[in-house]
Amino acid sequence: MDQTGIYLTELQSPNGLTEDSLKLKGLCSVVPLVSIGMPVFNGEEFLAESLASLLAQTYRDFELIVSDNGSTDQTVAIVEAFAKHDDRIRLVKQESNIGAVGNFNFLIFESHGKYFKWAAADDLCEPTFLEECVSKLESDESAAWCHTDSDKIDSNGDSLLHQVKSNPEVVYENGKPIGWEAPPRKHFNSDSPAKRFSGVVLGTNWCVDSYGMFRMSLLRKTRLLPKIYGAEKILIAELSMYGTYCHVPKLLFSQRIHDAASSAIKSSDKQSDYVGQKMRYSTRLTILWAHIWSIVRSNISMQAKAKCLIAVLRYVFQISKWKRVIGSMITGRGVGGGGARTLEST
Repeated sequence: MDQTGIYLTELQSPNGLTEDSLKLKGLCSVVPLVSIGMPVFNGEEFLAESLASLLAQTYRDFELIVSDNGSTDQTVAIVEAFAKHDDRIRLVKQESNIGAVGNFNFLIFESHGKYFKWAAADDLCEPTFLEECVSKLESDESAAWCHTDSDKIDSNGDSLLHQVKSNPEVVYENGKPIGWEAPPRKHFNSDSPAKRFSGVVLGTNWCVDSYGMFRMSLLRKTRLLPKIYGAEKILIAELSMYGTYCHVPKLLFSQRIHDAASSAIKSSDKQSDYVGQKMRYSTRLTILWAHIWSIVRSNISMQAKAKCLIAVLRYVFQISKWKRVIGSMITGRGVGGGGARTLEST
């Protein structure tokens, strides 16, 4: 039995969904409360496991839209096998590869829910992930997005927390690793848009909350993901000007770190290929301009805009990072690369 068959069988087991409940005909409402968008390109290795984790959610009123970006492996066949058992899945096959960022943004316009979540084809959600996030967002109208405690896992699904030898993104207590430097960030629930913005720009580089749940009405106020590697931080920073963040202090999400993951791309050229657009200028300069333009186009007060611009200046003048940045520019290494750093430290 192949991997897809194994996961479908597990969903029908006594500990998972029953056969009747797996054949979900009309389970979600005409307009589902939650839309999940999964952009994928040649994701066959972990796709079945990721789909199974979404279909096993205790919160069931959602649509799952999978946008295949011209895969040449068994991706489409795997999705179609799952879709035969669950009407909530809709597969869209792009006629040609539209770039990763284009594929991510495409899913926003295909979605109908009040809330939206991107789901990577290699990550995992615990069964109560959607339920917990929906509950938070429904109880706080000022919240723009929500996420949970998160882990990083390897290809086998094992936590990397105790595998890394030395990593600045690991949080230690009494010399022992207790978690990853991740949201919630400083000022995440402040009434001040400028404070929330500075918390994102000056906070952790691991924007794992880009795989959280968004309030669609506020997400659509942003420019969505610009065609830049590291676009998720630009989006989260822009979104923070429109609403607060709420956090579920439970470990319900795992991001898979492996050699083929987008977060493991090192060179600036390959990062440009991934997003689907060559950078006219340095990626770092493009990111700075993107932050500035997000501030300028926002509907917050002029005073708040000025404070946000000061946060960008503080970001630029983090002198402690200049040596690494200059070194990366000389060697052609791209921005970010948290996944690559994690793999290098194991």
